[in-house]
Amino acid sequence: GYSDTKFYYELGKVTLPVSPDFIYNDASDLDKDAVIFSAEDFLKDASGIDYHFNANNTTIQIEKGYVTAMTRVYVP
Repeated sequence: GYSDTKFYYELGKVTLPVSPDFIYNDASDLDKDAVIFSAEDFLKDASGIDYHFNANNTTIQIEKGYVTAMTRVYVP
């Protein structure tokens, strides 16, 4: 797209298993250091995970059919 803008189109839905060594790196707050979470942290109410994921700020790494990592970055 214009000025390196990316366009995303929904093609469908898929459910993938999460790797036992999955990590979530939340680097979305420029005023704080990145925070690392594990898959187990998503099951805890008090984990502190902010669930504002979208195609512009979050990437997911998939290896051999397993989600191994997720990274969220700051987007103005």
